[in-house]
Amino acid sequence: MIDLAVVLLGLFIGLMVGATGVGAGTLGAPFLIFLLKIDPFVAAGTDLFMSVVIKAVGSLMHKRANNIEWRSFSPLAISGVVGSLVGLVVLAYLKQHVDMNASREVMRHAIGVVLCVCAAAVAFSSRLSARHEKLDNPASLGIMGSLVAAITAVTGVGVGSLSVPALYFIKGRSQMPSIVGTSLAYATIVTAVGAAGHMALGDVNYPLAGLLLLGAVPGVALGTTLVTRAPAALKPVVAALLVVSGLRLIA
Repeated sequence: MIDLAVVLLGLFIGLMVGATGVGAGTLGAPFLIFLLKIDPFVAAGTDLFMSVVIKAVGSLMHKRANNIEWRSFSPLAISGVVGSLVGLVVLAYLKQHVDMNASREVMRHAIGVVLCVCAAAVAFSSRLSARHEKLDNPASLGIMGSLVAAITAVTGVGVGSLSVPALYFIKGRSQMPSIVGTSLAYATIVTAVGAAGHMALGDVNYPLAGLLLLGAVPGVALGTTLVTRAPAALKPVVAALLVVSGLRLIA
């Protein structure tokens, strides 16, 4: 019964990722912590490991649909790698030099705060206009890419939830399918670096990740086909889940 629930969770996460670019890190980690009582560090590592596969599948599908803007992808990817490495250094320091119980509490609260920020970003991203198109340059994309990557490496949360609304803000007139596709391609690089770090730290539950992927792979394929129809309709659902999960982690 638990195995089926995990597979269905993976299906839901994959659907969200394919349709909106949001879901893998922001939904997976808190569900693993609350439903399966997984240690926050292991939850973040397992979620990142699973996310690499989900985002890679989604990226390939968006690439075939010509939804990836490669001019923006390059600065995002380069800065994302740097940001991920910085975040992993911070994470390693917490694990080695801070009391583990205190570290777990810091981890839970950090994830909760990031989730609430992500919820606000997702909820209000549709109100952002094209007036900020002057920000569409390599420097702005690089700053955004490094910050999002650092947060993700430490908490396992936030690649899609932060990068999708940020790209919407920066690029303005770009169509949502292009923003989702570019975000997924960038997120694949960031999560790969973060996942590698968590694997080195022994923070990945591989059997659990396998069960999640059984549902997530078909889910992301289905979600990708929906992105051109009604991606905005899914945003309130994602935002609500982020708020609930975030507040529970902070409490």
